Parts: sequence; structure tokens; C-alpha cells
Amino acid sequence: MNDLLQTFQEVLGQHGLTPEAILADGTLHRCPTESKPRKLNGAYIAHLDKPATLWWCNWETDDQGTFYAEKKQTLSVSELSAWREHQQSIRRQREAECARRHKENESQSWQAMQP
Repeated sequence: MNDLLQTFQEVLGQHGLTPEAILADGTLHRCPTESKPRKLNGAYIAHLDKPATLWWCNWETDDQGTFYAEKKQTLSVSELSAWREHQQSIRRQREAECARRHKENESQSWQAMQP
């Protein structure tokens, strides 16, 4: 597992992301980039379940992609179904987080407009 996390760290480094540590829990994590180490202009999602996958986004360079730990792998029907459900869960979580932030920002901006 440590080798896999080290590989994920190297892949992120190749794309300009510099997280302190890789948290492979399947949730979105913001992280600094090489060009702006004090900002959180990068993000990644890593999970170790089969197949171990890393998604990243560097908003500085508009670079995003996905890395699969195993180059070629055939999933059974049940594994593929579980993987798709997991991906949908991640997508729903991302959308909920985005909606929460928009609502939070909207309420803050409305309060700023009040006398």
C-alpha cells in the first residue's frame, strides 16, 4: 500500500501538485501546486479499492486526468457495478460540496449587502 501511495505522490508531482500526504479515502482533497505553494489550486481523489485510482486537477495549468495503478485489468460484472456505484457516489459528494459552497457564498454575499 505504501508503494501505491508513493506512486500516487509521484504522479501528482509530475502534474505540479504538492500535497503533504496522500489521503486515499475516496474524497476530494485540495492541495497546493508548485507555482503557488500557499494556495489550494490543486485537487485529487485517491482510493485504493480495486482498481486503485487517482484523479487530479491542477487549476493553474488546466491539467486534469486519471491514473490507474494497474494498466490492464478485467473486472467482473459485480466489480464493475460496484466501481460504477462508487464513482457515482464520489460524483454526488462533489456536487453536494459544490452546492453547499455556493449556498454558503450566496448567504455571505447577501449579508455583506445588508446595511
